[in-house]
Amino acid sequence: MRGLLFVLLVASLNVAFAKENILIMGYIEREKEPFIAESPSNQGFFNDLFSRAAQKIGFKLQIVRFPKKRLYEEIHKGKVDFTPGSFSLERADSLNWFPYGLVSKEVCLSRIDLATITDLNQTPPLRVITELGSSKASIHSRYPALTAEVLGGGVDANKAIKALKGRRGDLFIIEQEPLQFYLHKNRIASLDVLGLKLHPNCLPQANPLLVGFSRSSEHYAEIPNPNYNSKLAPSASNLPMLVSPDSLAGQFAKALMELKTSNETQRLLQRYMDGSQKL
Repeated sequence: MRGLLFVLLVASLNVAFAKENILIMGYIEREKEPFIAESPSNQGFFNDLFSRAAQKIGFKLQIVRFPKKRLYEEIHKGKVDFTPGSFSLERADSLNWFPYGLVSKEVCLSRIDLATITDLNQTPPLRVITELGSSKASIHSRYPALTAEVLGGGVDANKAIKALKGRRGDLFIIEQEPLQFYLHKNRIASLDVLGLKLHPNCLPQANPLLVGFSRSSEHYAEIPNPNYNSKLAPSASNLPMLVSPDSLAGQFAKALMELKTSNETQRLLQRYMDGSQKL
């Protein structure tokens, strides 16, 4: 009997140890290639990069997929450790952000008859195609001439292009890499053949791509941000609290920066981007 109890105790300790050494990434169910395939497949750049970073700190990566609302509920409860995604003030009570080593620029797509856009503050009234729960649903507050045209959940490049061609919206904002990958995958040599136009300078600058880490995760701790300025707009780098470098989340952030410095991050991405045309 004692032998059986010992075996059960060892087994339970092994399970607990395994749980402690798994870092859980959550993402919505739709694809965002080349970063991640459509659920249930998790193939893509995210899996490659975050698996390597987790391994550097002695952890294994597990990826779970949920509808957007459920995903952020799980993050709020700390059951999902992190998700790649942009800064959102509305989610700052649940998340804190750090870069994962890539810089990307958002570009705009429209029908071919729209005049070239170089400043979203200087456009005629336009409907911006977006999805439920997206930060772009509130785009009117930043750009008064723009209103959000919410087309439900899961709006990817394919769905947005169909909506533009069907005049269900006027503009779609997308990161360069997913658009390049979409055109390459579908063997589309030019947007002209789709009756669409690229506005590469509609937004002013490239920005670091971010990981949002759950503030309720057992692997998260935070410290006051000495550079926080309450007079400036909140952003990923201007929040009252920083991810503690001593926490596992901080170690994960450091591992990601080491991969960037060694150029491993760019090499991993290039495996998916080879053959695609630069915009």
